[in-house]
Amino acid sequence: GEAPAGAAEYLLQEFGQGGAGSLSWVAVKGGGKGAMLLTEGGWSRGEAFEVAVADTVGCGDSFASALLLARLHPEPLSLGASLALANAVGAATAERANAGRNVASSDRVRALLRQRGGAECEEASHALDVWLARESEAGPAGLR
Repeated sequence: GEAPAGAAEYLLQEFGQGGAGSLSWVAVKGGGKGAMLLTEGGWSRGEAFEVAVADTVGCGDSFASALLLARLHPEPLSLGASLALANAVGAATAERANAGRNVASSDRVRALLRQRGGAECEEASHALDVWLARESEAGPAGLR
């Protein structure tokens, strides 16, 4: 609705690079309705993935973790790919019972991204592959 969008606009205006801080984007999560990112350039929208929901515990945290990785990584993804990855991770987590402990698997996230297709999902899927390959070389990783 308008309240989350208005709050996001306020936060970016007050704490963004044109205001009193260095905030460069604000996310608005909508669960099964998808999510939006607000930047100085305007709004970007990411559609939700349709999945059979078993449990929503942990979905928001999974979404937020994936979004933070996508945006704060030294090689950040585009806004659209960031939203696609975050929405896919949240959706894959929702499919699993006891999701607070059984978060998304990278294989399921890849499958969701590939099913949807498109440049943004391809970018997100490729980045996930690269990041996981680097992690497997470096040691244990959380998203496998």
